[in-house]
Amino acid sequence: MLRVRGSRHCQNGGARMASLVAILVGGLFANLAAAETSEDLVAMRSASFVSEIASQEAEAVREAKVILRHAQQSARQRAMLRKLAKRKALLHDSKRLRQIADSLAIDGAVEVAEATLEEAEHPIVVDLGERKLHYYDSAGVRLTFPITSPRPSEEEFGVMRVTKKRDQPIWIPTPNQRKLDPTLPKVVRPGPENPLGSRALNLSRGYLRIHGTNEPETIGQAVSDGCYRMYNTHVEMLFDLVDVGMTVMVR
Repeated sequence: MLRVRGSRHCQNGGARMASLVAILVGGLFANLAAAETSEDLVAMRSASFVSEIASQEAEAVREAKVILRHAQQSARQRAMLRKLAKRKALLHDSKRLRQIADSLAIDGAVEVAEATLEEAEHPIVVDLGERKLHYYDSAGVRLTFPITSPRPSEEEFGVMRVTKKRDQPIWIPTPNQRKLDPTLPKVVRPGPENPLGSRALNLSRGYLRIHGTNEPETIGQAVSDGCYRMYNTHVEMLFDLVDVGMTVMVR
């Protein structure tokens, strides 16, 4: 009887030992697998980190190239504007010239490029399709400004002339404007409410004008009654460059 009990005891002990060994071995393999997984994870994270650093470096290089390109473009623009100013004997104050050159270089709305007057045939070209005004100077510079163009029903095309230059103009509604809106004032004096803005160039056809605006948000649209609106800062520069008698091509 004792032998039987001893045998059962040994059997139970052996089973427990085998179970313990299985647990230990299983734990060892589990730890090894975990270590391998951890190493893989570290490797993956390292690769991801290296890739992210490379991506950041590439982005930094791209940004540096953009900055360099802008600086080079700004330098070219300033050089061309100085050439233009010298040609026109304008802006003798060099500080004022730098301010204008820098503002045009930063203002993406204005394009400054090299071009000849012979290419355009006319000093001023108004492109209604693009809603842009190009000024060509014999110094080999072209300035391109965004404008508000007329509504399609009010468009006029062809060659005209600048007949008068008006600094701080008054605005008198045309007969057609008054017919459409009898409540319009008879006269609007210079100031922030003046629809002509700070400068106006009278053209040789009817009531057409190139002028500033008190509604800068309309630049780039086709909503005017026939005239060509510009930002006030832009028309002020154009005003100094244009002479009475210059031709204007509207196309």
